[in-house]
Amino acid sequence: MQPFESGHFDKVLHLGALAAMVGLARCALPRFPTWLFWSLAVLLAFALEVLQPIVQSSRAFNGMDVVANMVGVMIAALALWLAGLSRRVV
Repeated sequence: MQPFESGHFDKVLHLGALAAMVGLARCALPRFPTWLFWSLAVLLAFALEVLQPIVQSSRAFNGMDVVANMVGVMIAALALWLAGLSRRVV
């Protein structure tokens, strides 16, 4: 049994990692076009899981990890919106 597999704790890690990464990236790139940023964030959430078996042969694609990644992106978007940081600064 893998250490993070019990109780799907790894899904919480996926969610948290993507939320933190995307949230920080948006704060670091406020002038990046909003539509492009969020499109790339969703693509990244999917691509990270699809490319996993190619980059590391011991890993495999997992649809629930993709869902956790997407929820992480949505949580980042919601947190930024609630904090008033979702608008592009020009």
